Amino acid sequence: MKYATYIALIGCASSLKIQKQPECSYHKSEDGLTCDKVVASCIASTPVPIMEKCPDREEASGRAPAAPKVEVVVPKGETLAQLNPVCEW
Repeated sequence: MKYATYIALIGCASSLKIQKQPECSYHKSEDGLTCDKVVASCIASTPVPIMEKCPDREEASGRAPAAPKVEVVVPKGETLAQLNPVCEW
């Protein structure tokens, strides 16, 4: 019985993926109201700094301030409600 448990334990341990995660670093959010993690999945070894000591972002976001315009193409003889009946048009 001990042998079977030992083999099962080795099988479980070898199937685990052990990935080293970086330590957390923080910077101000885009609107400057909160102090956010730079990398979401990190090891929080230090507490989140207070806003006065939270470092500024290194560079501005590459996102545009407005969302891009999207054109909806409806095949002839169809309506938007027929294409997606869940949405209210």
